[in-house]
Amino acid sequence: MYTTISSVIVLVIALFIACIFISANCEEKRDCEKIISYALEPDGWVVVELFYNTTHPDTNYAAIGFSKDTQMGDEGVTHCGLGEMNQAGVFLSQNDGKRNIPLNLTAENAAKYVELLEASHTSSSIYCKFRQKVAPDETAQKARVPDLNRTYYLLLAYGKTNKYEELDIHSLDERSKDFPLFISTPVNIAERERAPLAPVKPRTNRKLVILHGKITFPLFNFLSGILMLVGWMWLIPSAIAAARYLREYWPETRPFGLKIWFHIHRTTNYLAIILIIVGVLSVFIGKEWRWTGPAV
Repeated sequence: MYTTISSVIVLVIALFIACIFISANCEEKRDCEKIISYALEPDGWVVVELFYNTTHPDTNYAAIGFSKDTQMGDEGVTHCGLGEMNQAGVFLSQNDGKRNIPLNLTAENAAKYVELLEASHTSSSIYCKFRQKVAPDETAQKARVPDLNRTYYLLLAYGKTNKYEELDIHSLDERSKDFPLFISTPVNIAERERAPLAPVKPRTNRKLVILHGKITFPLFNFLSGILMLVGWMWLIPSAIAAARYLREYWPETRPFGLKIWFHIHRTTNYLAIILIIVGVLSVFIGKEWRWTGPAV
């Protein structure tokens, strides 16, 4: 979709809509990782558009958070979610620490503050256009609907979710392009001002992430490392050592007709193979069987 937009159209849009292009000057090369635009409407609503280039074809949500700082953990979030049956919607939630909690609003009440205009995705991108009320009433603010007539750091994220109405965990790899980022300069999207360009990664010292009461930890990566170390650095050397140095021990002891050294050698090798296989599978399970890297 993005590649079909001519330079003229981009320039015309930029005259009326504040745009953020990531990375800097990517609009000239037409290779932006993310594009965010916002435009204030006369009726007190603001139209927001999100375009994210993604690395996984099953990406089905695009989110923007409104944070008072560049630390993830206490911000209002609006996200577009796409379901398997051509379903689409826009939803409000709140980050509480490392949890994301949907706001306690009925669909009818939520429609008073946010409205989906358009949503789509391809195997390599996701697009979302919605409008949101700038100044929600007092009841909505008590329900944690953000007042957009304030200055916020914009938090940008996307990922895969099983329930399109709710957010699920995003990438935890800070080196990945899929990891969420903040726009480094705070903006008020209800005002016309020059949008910042430089993104920053969210600062976090915690690796434990809790979403909707579910604990998600890079446990599978940790488990894989432990299993590989035990298999390659302890069991296999033990099997080799048993075959090399224990042949002369217990010469008359032959459980099941085999010498002790061979039992040790065979058992440790079998255990090593099992742990190594489980270690390899753990990495893929932790990544939800998704590969990020060069094509093979």
